[in-house]
Amino acid sequence: MIRIFLADDHTIFRQGLKQILADEADIDIVGEATDGDELLAQLPSAACDIVLLDLTMPGRSGISLLREIAAAESRRVVVLSMHEEDQYIVEALKAGAAGYVTKNSASDQLIQAIRKVVKGELFVSPSASQSLIRELRTPHAELPHAKLTPREREVFDLLGRGR
Repeated sequence: MIRIFLADDHTIFRQGLKQILADEADIDIVGEATDGDELLAQLPSAACDIVLLDLTMPGRSGISLLREIAAAESRRVVVLSMHEEDQYIVEALKAGAAGYVTKNSASDQLIQAIRKVVKGELFVSPSASQSLIRELRTPHAELPHAKLTPREREVFDLLGRGR
């Protein structure tokens, strides 16, 4: 049995998720939260395998919440977000998300993500993966400090120390 904890601030969306996941014989919803504080309060006592996490909830939400959950918990996190922009996807994966599914994805993609993530695999929905590929293929400007010579870095470091 795959035990899921839902964290999303929209009641009707959570109810829809519960309805979709109820059709799966091996998936059980064991808890739900409407904001990050509620999630952090309930999660230690929740016997769940996966947290389905919305990135934009009232109060504590977003990448910092994801980092905290991923660092402190043995549970895997699948982000379920309206954000398709590459910066959200990249940051969520860097912060410890095992999956990223956009809210405009088909329900079978969410179920596929849950099944892959519970096996220890990673999942990014096709709509999010297109954005991720664009991000990886776009050349980025070199950071200004990367252009410094070793001596310039040394002087810069000394200035930073007040010398």
